[in-house]
This record gives sequence, C-alpha cells and structure tokens, in this order.
Amino acid sequence: MNTREIRKYPNRRLYDTVENCYITLAEIRALVVRNAPFRVTEKQSGKDITGAVLLQVVGDSERSDAPLMTRDYLMELIRQHDGCDHAVLGKYLEQCLQLFAVSHPVEAAKESSGAAPLSPSREQSEAA
Repeated sequence: MNTREIRKYPNRRLYDTVENCYITLAEIRALVVRNAPFRVTEKQSGKDITGAVLLQVVGDSERSDAPLMTRDYLMELIRQHDGCDHAVLGKYLEQCLQLFAVSHPVEAAKESSGAAPLSPSREQSEAA
C-alpha cells in the first residue's frame, strides 16, 4: 500500500494529494484508526512533520469531556522531555502502550469507537 502524502501549507491547512482536497485533523485521525499509511510534510521545506500533526490530533482528542491523559501526567511528560534521553523514554512509552493494547484488546477496540485495537510491533509478536 502506498504512503499517502499530505502537505501542510503556510496557512496551516492540510492538503491530501491522493484525494486532491483539504482535510481536517479529524480526517487525519480517521486515517490513523484505519491504519492507512501517510506522512505529512511542510509544503515549503518538504520537512516531515507527521509527528507534530499527530500531536495536534491527540490535543484535539484531549479536549473531550473524558481526556485520556491527566494534567499531572502531561506535566511530568513535559518535565521528562526536557531532561531525559528521548530515545529511551519514547521507546519505553511506545512499548507500554503496545503492551496495554495486547493485554486489553476488547477495551482498546471499544475505546477507539469500534476501530481495530492497536497491533503489537513485529518485534513484540516474535518475542511472544
């Protein structure tokens, strides 16, 4: 499956080059839920900003009445971000979430509005 290219323009709008239309963060979220491969690049520089856009999607989700991350968790994440080995903490958090998805598949599927639960990485599947 080809990776969908989404371009972010200086006016902050996102343009889907496959569908040839502007899309919203909610539509980016839908791509994630469907496991559709995509990447987001800045139109002017070509820089990959997929992670930054995914953080915006998380931020939008956290504005709901039932946020996933507590204020204390977010504050500690910010503190750790400024003073830790990013590769180590990032991998740790990723593995924790994958482990949660493996051990709670029904809850994970229910919480994501009927979407497929998170799948473990190939490394975890082979290790099991």
